[in-house]
Amino acid sequence: TYRGNSGISGVTSSTYRTALAKLADTVSVKDFGAAIDGVTDDTAAWQAAAATGLPIKMPSGTSIVSGLVFTSSVCIFADSSFSSTIKLKNGSNTHVIKSTGDITISLFNVGIDGNYLNQTLTPNYPCGVLVPIGRLIMENCYVTNVLNHAIHTGNTDYDYAAGSYAH
Repeated sequence: TYRGNSGISGVTSSTYRTALAKLADTVSVKDFGAAIDGVTDDTAAWQAAAATGLPIKMPSGTSIVSGLVFTSSVCIFADSSFSSTIKLKNGSNTHVIKSTGDITISLFNVGIDGNYLNQTLTPNYPCGVLVPIGRLIMENCYVTNVLNHAIHTGNTDYDYAAGSYAH
């Protein structure tokens, strides 16, 4: 059983729950204003959802971002593969997802689209997912439309990519 800090600043619980019930706590990126319409820049909503420290559910659709930079561990998941895509905004010229620090990025059933034909590329071509240090876990994901590395892990302790592919 679990009792204590809920992971949200200032919110604690005196109710005992099983670990499974605790793990069911998630947020939806839409709760933070993401449109997931393939047009609107949802970057701020992703960053706000990540700040909760809870796993982030992505509904079906395409989320446009100008690059997601995570400074603490994050878990992003969708209900089924190939129905939810995080796509780099035109002209962003950066990585779709990047970590800073020794953290874990976990992606489940999520597509990553580097949208490279609509970037003004420089010699430092962006990656789909860049994890220079830390850990990357991907399951049933895909990375597409990147000119450089689809997935680049540098000095990582643990990487796992089951059922995932890069194109």
